[in-house]
Amino acid sequence: MTITHAIGYGSNKIIRLIVRGLALSRIHPNVLTFLGLVINMVAAYMLAVGQFRWGAAVIIGAGLFDMVDGRVARETNRVTRFGGFFDSVLDRYSDCALLVGLLISVFQALTQINEQTLTFVPKILAVFAALLLAGPWLLQSIVSYTADLFSMLPQMAR
Repeated sequence: MTITHAIGYGSNKIIRLIVRGLALSRIHPNVLTFLGLVINMVAAYMLAVGQFRWGAAVIIGAGLFDMVDGRVARETNRVTRFGGFFDSVLDRYSDCALLVGLLISVFQALTQINEQTLTFVPKILAVFAALLLAGPWLLQSIVSYTADLFSMLPQMAR
């Protein structure tokens, strides 16, 4: 047995215990998916303010929710097409939130707008500017992804 196989085996045991506990708690898998999005938004904020180590730790925590939501759905016999669609769309929103957090952090680093004396209004303006720059691309990515998913629904219904 290789070391990577041993790590995978041990991690899988831990994930199965977490899934079993969540299944016993009767929490809906879609709630886990939504919590993953919320946690990723917290991580995006941490990235935006330059807390990269904590942001990375929070991203790992959010990834745990993404790993277990589908398994909890299968364990509790709550697998639905909507749940799969909801999970994939919220995963894209999570990706976009993290990207915006990174963009804000880069913007602050390049313009040196990360001093403690900076007031709230310029920070909001920096966020708005980052969203203005990245917003069209993010929106186009999300819309095309959602449209692709909707176009595949008839094939999934068979």
